[in-house]
Amino acid sequence: MGFLYAKRNAAGGLECHAGNKSTGAVFPCKRRSPNTGQIYLRDNGFWLNIIGQKLAAFYGFHTGTYRGSIYALCHDGTYLYAGGFFYGVEGNNALYIAMLDDDGWQCMGAGANDFVYALCHDGTYLYAAGPFTQMDGISVNHIAKWNPATSTWSAVGDGLNNTIYALCHDGTYLYAAGSFTYSGSSPVKQVARWTGSSWQQVGNGFNYNPKCLFAQSGNLYVGGHFEFDGDSNPVKRIAVLNGSSWQQVGNGIGDNWVQCIGYHDSKLCVGGYFITNGDGTSCLRLAEYTGGVWSQIGGGINYGGVQGLTSYNGLLYVAGDFDISHGDVADGLMTWDGSLFADPGSPPRSFPGDEYVVLLYDNAVYVGGQMRMIGGYTTCVAKLADEIWSAI
Repeated sequence: MGFLYAKRNAAGGLECHAGNKSTGAVFPCKRRSPNTGQIYLRDNGFWLNIIGQKLAAFYGFHTGTYRGSIYALCHDGTYLYAGGFFYGVEGNNALYIAMLDDDGWQCMGAGANDFVYALCHDGTYLYAAGPFTQMDGISVNHIAKWNPATSTWSAVGDGLNNTIYALCHDGTYLYAAGSFTYSGSSPVKQVARWTGSSWQQVGNGFNYNPKCLFAQSGNLYVGGHFEFDGDSNPVKRIAVLNGSSWQQVGNGIGDNWVQCIGYHDSKLCVGGYFITNGDGTSCLRLAEYTGGVWSQIGGGINYGGVQGLTSYNGLLYVAGDFDISHGDVADGLMTWDGSLFADPGSPPRSFPGDEYVVLLYDNAVYVGGQMRMIGGYTTCVAKLADEIWSAI
């Protein structure tokens, strides 16, 4: 059993304290909901609402009025980075990008002037990309480089002339995909490689913009809404780089678009908003590539779409804007073990938002998006370690 009381602090302010009747221990309650400012108490691994009065608002990622959205997560071995649509976090101003250190979420300079869609680390520097044109007040043209040694941002060459949706690093080069057509005065259409001094065209372009990139075993894959490459060859929504041109992977994906690419159980996997493969066979939003054909994974995803994939400990983690009200196993995040979908971890959580990303680092799974609850605590970033969820 516990008890709750309020007292005045030295400055005359009102503090909320909780105690344990068995042990007599008393401690301040500091966990607050970023949505309502309500106070929460941790009890046996759960955050419980213990007072409904609005005492403080907008801790966690926020836009000033609403909960924020996380579009990208990245870890450099020391710090966790988050990019998306938010103006602040934990009481700090943080425009569209933030980093997590031992003291909590921190701003990174003055931030960006628009959304951050993608993050990538090359072993030394962090790269952020999106529709923004300035970072920390510097003109950067949709992509910027963060030097953790100096805590400074800089441009990446001439940048690119339109929105970047995806970044990846293959161990040698940084790649970007988006709606751009130039870097400075040099033609660079939709997919580009950073050489260390300039941006170079990769492949021969597409009839619609790519959405995602993935590097695996020396191959570069791209997914999106496209149906043809720049030479009008069929490449239905999933392609691999073959020399200087793009080649369709297997029978392709039949409709809508591919939002994310992953690798699990020695197979290439894709997620998105499609409902068929390139041959018209049912393939509900989640597919794997075997024997030259894209096949639905399990019963597929019944509603919404898949926005993030990662493989960990023999499980494929699938994140998106699907939910149990449409017959799926869980809200926003499920695992696939080769035969069944499951709702991972505990305590109970609710992920009924959008724009999810899944990151694997140091034996833990990180999930970002416009999430709601982890055991009663509202959050936009959560961590699953040893089958236990925690809000970050």
